Amino acid sequence: MHFNEVLNRSRPPPTIEAEVQDSGTDLDFSTAPPEKEEIMVAIKSGKAQGQDHLNAERFKAEQEFAAQVVQPLFATIWEEKRIPDDSTGVTV
Repeated sequence: MHFNEVLNRSRPPPTIEAEVQDSGTDLDFSTAPPEKEEIMVAIKSGKAQGQDHLNAERFKAEQEFAAQVVQPLFATIWEEKRIPDDSTGVTV
């Protein structure tokens, strides 16, 4: 539901295909799930709270622990390309 709203899936697909030019240079980035260290960097830089009403200040107090707790969830989302519902959860 969330992604349908964000991506506006209720709109019809475009009638003209986009013309995407080759950049000529490959970008150097990882397609692996986020590592704990990356999560800790994101925790340090964020301020806004999400739908769970947990703001970054709560995570900043225990950055390593917070990253350790959410990393399995992020890996599941990354690998399955979907957000698990509350009933399935992720064992930490």
